[in-house]
Amino acid sequence: MGIFAKSSYEGSNPIADYCAETHTLGENFIHLIKAKKVLDVGTSTGGSALAWSLASGEGGKVYTFDISLDNFKRIGVPVIKKNGEVFKRIIPVEGPAVDGLGMYRLIAEGQSNSFDFAFIDADKVEQCF
Repeated sequence: MGIFAKSSYEGSNPIADYCAETHTLGENFIHLIKAKKVLDVGTSTGGSALAWSLASGEGGKVYTFDISLDNFKRIGVPVIKKNGEVFKRIIPVEGPAVDGLGMYRLIAEGQSNSFDFAFIDADKVEQCF
């Protein structure tokens, strides 16, 4: 995660990016509850999707949504692809999260109550710091 954090910081807004402690806390929750299916809203560079994928382990899946996957493709994919198994467990969906959830038919497929862990970190423009 160290290389990823450095790459992420250099190419993005440090105010909008979470620190390693946030990922560690989320990873600890995922380990504690043995989460295998994770919802990640607000992909950005993919740092959280990577953390959740590593924490959920073999058999885990991370569904990650963002209005634009440009930063994920430019920064995250080259780093995450180095571990192909982890990369395969991340399912990125581009577009608004609400539309993405509908598009991906998660709710229609009866998956709305099937996620073990959710991390919602989207719409930074509307957040107040």
